[in-house]
Amino acid sequence: MKVLLLGEESRIVLPIVRSLGRCGIEVHLGWTDEASAVTRSRYLSQVVDLELPGSESEPWQSDLLTWIQANHYDLVLPVTESAIFHMQSQHEQFRDHPQIHLLDHTVYELCRDKLRAQELAQSMGIAVPDSVLIESPEMLTSHTHRIESWLEDGVVIVKPRTSVCSGNAREKEVVRRAQSIGEIESIVQERKGTSYVLQRMISGQGVGIELLVRNGTILTAFQHRRLHETTGYGSTYRESARVDPRLLQTSSQLMSHLNYTGVAMVEMRHDVQSDEYTFLEINARFWGSLALATSAGVDFPKYLVEMLVYNKPPANPSYRVGARCRDLLNDARWLWSSFRQGWTRNSKLESAGWSVNRLSWKEWCSDLLRWLIFQDQIDSWASDDPGPFIAELQQIGHAILSKLYFIRS
Repeated sequence: MKVLLLGEESRIVLPIVRSLGRCGIEVHLGWTDEASAVTRSRYLSQVVDLELPGSESEPWQSDLLTWIQANHYDLVLPVTESAIFHMQSQHEQFRDHPQIHLLDHTVYELCRDKLRAQELAQSMGIAVPDSVLIESPEMLTSHTHRIESWLEDGVVIVKPRTSVCSGNAREKEVVRRAQSIGEIESIVQERKGTSYVLQRMISGQGVGIELLVRNGTILTAFQHRRLHETTGYGSTYRESARVDPRLLQTSSQLMSHLNYTGVAMVEMRHDVQSDEYTFLEINARFWGSLALATSAGVDFPKYLVEMLVYNKPPANPSYRVGARCRDLLNDARWLWSSFRQGWTRNSKLESAGWSVNRLSWKEWCSDLLRWLIFQDQIDSWASDDPGPFIAELQQIGHAILSKLYFIRS
């Protein structure tokens, strides 16, 4: 079998490359940076030089189709957010090529729209955060009283309605936190034309339930909880957990309504004290913590390919509960950001989407020690494929040396 992956985000692409490569599948990768750690994987057969999507005038669609037809792929999978966005935006052009896996476009548009996904969940009786839609700075005035009541809890979540936009799909629209009406207004003014969903802060811990679904029926489920979270870039350190039957039921309702086929993550917030869950969004794609699922024993990339190509349903596997996995480079950044924010609020980190969850100093020191001695599984590490991990260590070393040089200068 031969599969073409499309996408640039290594934390998603690498576990897919390894999973398929270990099955003996010939894996090609396009739309990626040649300096990416993924390109060092022994399981990647070829990095394909394809025209990157950009303006409508660029012929990336024809370039891609010509390459696909010349190489007779069994399956073409866009796997990262921007790659999926570009492919779905041209779904009519690709509809006659069954080897290209795309979602039903109506389903995709609903899932990528955080407000519409939230409204769907609410219509099913699923708890959602209090929210308002802000499409211009002027709209803030009519919601001032409501937002001020939310600010009594400390912060308001300022969430772009969609994570990617047609203007520049490679630039992620990050979630931020704001502590005043003035801050919210500054964010909205900064990116005019971007629609924001303002949400009341929900206390608790981020939880994800990951799914393989066919025609609305869940075939495989895996659950994790976030140990280190950021506002804009998901988690950098996570732990596998038992699937909560309540989350499985909620997810089943959503997937059945959408008649969904593919992989997805339903993101929730868990209030540990009340043991209640609040729906946040649906990620209609592979997720950033995919390496945790595969290392714990749930091989979603393999199951998806077997389902799409051979119509083979996976066995519902058991997996290790309590397995921990971290994104080495980004978790180093999380630890540093957490240290800085422990002393003072840093608006620069906030605006970059790197506001992080708070830990006690004891927990922070324990997590740092575990990071230093590699006690937990590292996303990029595999004993049979060390190249990406070595590349990541080189990136960390280069970043440290650059920082030291800057300080000395």
